[in-house]
Amino acid sequence: MPPQLYLLPAGSTNVVLETHLADLRLVVGEDGASAVMDASYRLRNPTKGDADLGLRLAPGGDQSLSTFQGVSLSANGEALGLEPAGDGGFASRVLIPAGGRATIRLAYQVGLGNNALVNLRYAPAVFNAWPGSISLRVQVIVPEGLPSDAWIEIRPGGWSYGVLDDLTATSIKWLYDGGIPAEPFVFRFVEPRTWAQMREAQQAAVQGAPTAAFVRLGDIYRRMYGEAAEDQRARFYAQAVAAYTAGLTQAAADSAPAEAAGLHGGLAGLYRDQVVASTDPARTHDYAQLMVDESAAALALLPAGDSRRAELGRWQVDGLNVLLAQAKSARDWPQALAVVERLAALPPELVDPALAAEERRGVLVQQGLQLMAQGNREAAMAIAGDQIAAEGLSPAPEAYPLFAGWQITVTATPDALALEAFGLTRPDRHAEAYAALQAVVQQWQAGVSQAGDEGRYRFALVELNPPQETGGVSGGHLTIEFPSGANGALLARLLSPRVDWVLLQTVLTQLAPSVERQTDLVWQQVALTQPLDLRAASRQWLGVATGLEEQAAAFETAGAAQSAEDVAGAEGALRARIQAVNYRAAAQEWRQLARQSWLLYTLAVGDPVYAGLGKPAPARTWTVTPDSAPQMFVFQTQILNLNRALTLGILAVLGLVGTAGTLWWLL
Repeated sequence: MPPQLYLLPAGSTNVVLETHLADLRLVVGEDGASAVMDASYRLRNPTKGDADLGLRLAPGGDQSLSTFQGVSLSANGEALGLEPAGDGGFASRVLIPAGGRATIRLAYQVGLGNNALVNLRYAPAVFNAWPGSISLRVQVIVPEGLPSDAWIEIRPGGWSYGVLDDLTATSIKWLYDGGIPAEPFVFRFVEPRTWAQMREAQQAAVQGAPTAAFVRLGDIYRRMYGEAAEDQRARFYAQAVAAYTAGLTQAAADSAPAEAAGLHGGLAGLYRDQVVASTDPARTHDYAQLMVDESAAALALLPAGDSRRAELGRWQVDGLNVLLAQAKSARDWPQALAVVERLAALPPELVDPALAAEERRGVLVQQGLQLMAQGNREAAMAIAGDQIAAEGLSPAPEAYPLFAGWQITVTATPDALALEAFGLTRPDRHAEAYAALQAVVQQWQAGVSQAGDEGRYRFALVELNPPQETGGVSGGHLTIEFPSGANGALLARLLSPRVDWVLLQTVLTQLAPSVERQTDLVWQQVALTQPLDLRAASRQWLGVATGLEEQAAAFETAGAAQSAEDVAGAEGALRARIQAVNYRAAAQEWRQLARQSWLLYTLAVGDPVYAGLGKPAPARTWTVTPDSAPQMFVFQTQILNLNRALTLGILAVLGLVGTAGTLWWLL
């Protein structure tokens, strides 16, 4: 804003400022616009003695825009001496007799600068340094060459048009009596030469006009947008975007790539300003994307040696860095990776390839860590396995479970016992897990052979849907048929103590159903009982998970203590975080193993009546999980005692035959 001079007392005084009139006349010349000040101050000395009053002309506004020209100060028509002050203002003195008055007249001229938009400002609140109340009038006189269409803002409200003898000028007037407004008087307008250029460009930029006309109009609006106050910027921004966009439509019709490059560059500059000013992350993202796209479009049309390429390239990099920072902050790693790839594709003078490669590595690691934390270890290893699984960053292989879950089915009858176990595997550990199952079966076969039970136990192991096959789940299906009267104790003892087998071992250890029979005349009461408690498996699996989580927490604490200010500290913090995620991912797999395991236990009794009718035998089934409370499975049923029924039937037949023979003989 252009500078102004304000008449103030040099020190404490009783002299009262009764009236202040300020007339600011705008002058438009070849060297630009200027303002001519004609101000009067009506002073009164209320004391009974003469007042030798020290005065100072205090400067306000931006003195770098213009110097004060033709400064004069008079009292009652007589000139007062002026001495320059160190702050850019002036000092003077005036003698006012007791009870007398003096009219001080101040005149000067200041330039309004070279901006497209001029902000003429006068702030009378400084006159509160004078005692008493003030009657105030401020007037801005606007020449005919500055039409009202070029006026952008007038404040405060309450202003009015004044009537002047000079019909070639318009007066804007504020009147205050008894007080000074705290708000400054502002008259903001388009500089006359800029206004003339804008009007000319508006008339030229019509449909069918050369593309250069739209470039010129958009550039004028963009300059005004850059200089406008915050509450006025939206107007010029919209006008600039509209001019550039209309120009692109015309450029497409004219096949004018050179002019189109300027239009894309202008839009990129506008969007860049929006990115800088925005505080809304969503708006910042949208404008950054637009800035990148428009910069890229301009660069694609500019020749190799064009001077604008360097700035547009920097804008493109700046916009991509904003998008990258937002994607990383939102932990949207696929989007962050896409932005990194765009950065890496830029020329090496804009983006260091080594830095782009390092950024890409970091994003891949972070994406892998996120997938690990979500339990998707396979995807994490596919994306960043070489960094995540680097030596020293992951737990030992045995810290991960071999299986993803167990589905065990036991069927017990008074005369037979069978177990089926389906061990679910993950693709990355399927081969190892199935090989371990094969080793267990071989160990069992050798053990039962040494115990003299070879041939009485029957083992079968089938590999189901290996990972290289598409669809379904993978694992190993184990079937065990026990000898009559046998239990699972022998096989439980032969299992290795590895925690992967704890559920199978717990089931086998307790697998000993008891049978009670009570025979009546032709019916037999059968009771099957099996106590079962699988919590030992859950405790061990969750214990391993808890230990791994404690180690993960220790890594996180160690990483947080690392300084991010130096490269070594930042690298150490990242390694600690990778370790924490890896250990926590291993813990999660043990917890998933406990959640995805269950036992289906069936007690059944064969009945010849049901068998003759083709119906399933009487049975009852229970489903339990490793964290279920201890169970007592009891199944009671009544079946036909076939031997007794046959004997009684034969006796009945013989009795009937004997009775019939006796009756025949008697006849």
